[in-house]
Amino acid sequence: IAANVDGAVFIVWHGAPAGAEPGEINRRIYVMRSADNGKTFARPQIVNADDPGVCACCSLKAFVTPSGELFTLYRAARDKNQRDAVLMTSRDGGATFQHRDVGRWTINACPMSSFAAASGGKTTRGAWEAEGKIFTALLDTASEALVISEEKARHPSLAINAQGETLIAWSIGTGWQKGGQLGWCLLDAAGNKTGPQGTRPG
Repeated sequence: IAANVDGAVFIVWHGAPAGAEPGEINRRIYVMRSADNGKTFARPQIVNADDPGVCACCSLKAFVTPSGELFTLYRAARDKNQRDAVLMTSRDGGATFQHRDVGRWTINACPMSSFAAASGGKTTRGAWEAEGKIFTALLDTASEALVISEEKARHPSLAINAQGETLIAWSIGTGWQKGGQLGWCLLDAAGNKTGPQGTRPG
């Protein structure tokens, strides 16, 4: 669920249409939108019909900016060996959608990954994982992704303060019934790392 102060509310999920053949290639991204703080919603719409396939066990992240732009990060599954990170964007309140790959990943498995997004001022930043690394980039520009960590990193989280500085945190070495470490680093308002990244066990 993503919402802003102007009453725009979006519910975003992935699933297979009724009657679809089994397989991740048949999964789609669905969006329901409201313009009245969630009192009423339009009917669900499929927004990636031209680019089907969604990784079944990976979560997605939807984020609506103060100006009403909707950003959705998810993991594609166009075939069994492909798990690219995709950015779905709507700049007209959910009427139309565009998508582009932001991170390639060739793996014949579901990585059970997650995404993060946060807004600071006029920019929106996203973060995702691939091949044990954490990547981040501005979602509202075509900026190149920055590699943050290469230590079996997973599940990024973002926070941006009033000065435009960004805290990125993630887990290291975690898995099913397995704990690990916490990792983090800071970016300045220009998106550059400020000092070394930190880690903490437990």
